[in-house]
Amino acid sequence: MDLEEIKEHVHLLFNPEPEEHYGPREFPHPRLQEEHKLDFAYMQRVTWEGSSSHPHTRNCHGDDHALNLLTRNSDMAMRLMRSAIHLFADSIVTYFDNKEKEGDIRYYPAIVLTFWSGFETFVKHSSEMLLLTVPNIPTAVRNFLLEVEEIVSASGIIRKRAR
Repeated sequence: MDLEEIKEHVHLLFNPEPEEHYGPREFPHPRLQEEHKLDFAYMQRVTWEGSSSHPHTRNCHGDDHALNLLTRNSDMAMRLMRSAIHLFADSIVTYFDNKEKEGDIRYYPAIVLTFWSGFETFVKHSSEMLLLTVPNIPTAVRNFLLEVEEIVSASGIIRKRAR
């Protein structure tokens, strides 16, 4: 492969050709029904799992303001992961023809840290969304997900501190 082919492959990874059918994500691709003969009739009912009227759908039972803040940045984890992939692709293109190596990890610390930030953001967002939408989570689990712990001071006062 030469550099131009790699650039083209990278471009197609981030800008794929559109498919013939692109419908809403919650409905299956017609090929699943036509070729694989899968039955999606259950998705036509109003109460299919995933719809807002399904009995197991989680609703916000607390502060709507907190939920609004959380959902405003719900795509941040994916944006960080995508940025890391872009950075990795840029490093491949930049150093493709470079025969002389001065070190093993030029771009890689930034790539690893960006991936880790995306993963950590995903876990934190999912934990906070769980706490807002599921009633009756045990206190120990709530504290663990919020990364706090209860301690008893020498004077006997119970307080929370960040872990």
